[in-house]
Amino acid sequence: MIERANRMRLEWTRKLCVGEGMQIGYYYVFGAAATFGHFHLLMLGWRECEHYTKTLYDVDPEVWKSQWGYSAKISEPYSIEKLSAYMAKHIRRKNYDEIDVGFYNSKLLKKLKIPDYMSYL
Repeated sequence: MIERANRMRLEWTRKLCVGEGMQIGYYYVFGAAATFGHFHLLMLGWRECEHYTKTLYDVDPEVWKSQWGYSAKISEPYSIEKLSAYMAKHIRRKNYDEIDVGFYNSKLLKKLKIPDYMSYL
């Protein structure tokens, strides 16, 4: 199940990158229980434009929710502490049969000085 879910995640990510003309970087947690699985993404988007920087705040989230094709909820982060607690909670859930934790586009994350999640494990 994890391999199929990761292929779908990568396909969706690439459509977002091309469709919005920006780089995307994120950390993810994928949890699967029996026949049901879902992702939690902590995502950022970046593009240097001539007179401004384009970010995910400039992207219509409803378009990309519909592109995913499954249930999706998009929330803006409130604080680093809440983000950390949220991701840790989903990494440690006991009702998952399988779990996958990783990241996409480490080059962008490093460029924006976002630490590698592995440094916290």
